Amino acid sequence: MSRPPLSIDPMAEQGISETEPSTNSPTPSPPPHSSESVISTHELTKNFGNLIAVNTVTMEVRRGEIFGFLGLNGAGKTTLLKLLTGQLKPTSGFSIVMGVDPAIEPVRVKQNLGIVPEIESPPSFLTPVEFLHYVGLIRKVDDDGGDGRGGGDTGKLALKKRADHWIEFFDLLEYRDTMCKDLSKGTKQRVMLAAAFFHEPPLLFLDEPFLGLDPFHQKQVKEYLAEYVLKGGTVFMCTHILEVAEKMCDRISIIDRGRIIATGTLEELTVRSIGNIGVDGDIGGGGDIGNIGGDGDIGGDGDIGGDGDIGGDGDSGDHGTTREGLDEAFLRLTGKDVSAAGGKGTDSGGPAISDHSGQDAEEN
Repeated sequence: MSRPPLSIDPMAEQGISETEPSTNSPTPSPPPHSSESVISTHELTKNFGNLIAVNTVTMEVRRGEIFGFLGLNGAGKTTLLKLLTGQLKPTSGFSIVMGVDPAIEPVRVKQNLGIVPEIESPPSFLTPVEFLHYVGLIRKVDDDGGDGRGGGDTGKLALKKRADHWIEFFDLLEYRDTMCKDLSKGTKQRVMLAAAFFHEPPLLFLDEPFLGLDPFHQKQVKEYLAEYVLKGGTVFMCTHILEVAEKMCDRISIIDRGRIIATGTLEELTVRSIGNIGVDGDIGGGGDIGNIGGDGDIGGDGDIGGDGDIGGDGDSGDHGTTREGLDEAFLRLTGKDVSAAGGKGTDSGGPAISDHSGQDAEEN
């Protein structure tokens, strides 16, 4: 299947002028934003009553990377995504997305985004082709003076060609005139992905993008995203599927109870130091075993292990590193354990996770 060349201009504007009215309160200084930053936040916080869903998050996402965002249910992933895409206003702190503060100019920031929400479906009483045409009209695809691929088409013809391309790309030809309410979950997900990719934005926010997709279409989307970032696009991806994060993401952040607890490459997150093995004669030090039997009958005067001969003074391997899987690193960093109760896992065959806090977090 042919794939069009990507045309990604990170600072492109598509003529959307509507913005929310400004307030009379002074606007504080935005967070630092380097030339390579696509997303940057500074102590971003969102409260829902007494619940702190996002807690003083400071982070940066760089142009041209797939950035993975991991966390348990209720950790704050979706809330942060909504803050970054202008769907929610923060309680305090700031964010800059594509050079725009989404809390102040939510419409302007959305013009450069493609978004796939976790649990949202296409409109029930539109067909896939009608929905994509609707997306194209909102995204001004019919007003861009061409079809975005150098073909010179204008207006409705450009929109139709773009819609036809994504219908074909996601194997939706046989469903193009079927109402979305009658589509399977996986087919609806393909329609949502097509809508997010439709205008070829410079930044994608994907919340569990592979849910419901069969292996063929998972592979297809992964290949497209790999090419997309090579062309300069950026992906912010929330996922529970650690294997996807492990294989796809350039860097990963882990959020727990609203706070970022770790950020780094896969290697940085999964290689940890180990040490303090046999330091200062902890094993056999000081002749502790020589005191049994008195007056040296059995190894008296510290002949066995005396004076820290084994591991004493850190002679043997006092420091080192070990490599763990991303799942192990995730569990360690979030303070969760695989439940050993009866050796049972979850109904799906995966490990059961226990929360030492004893509290069930609300999904947010």
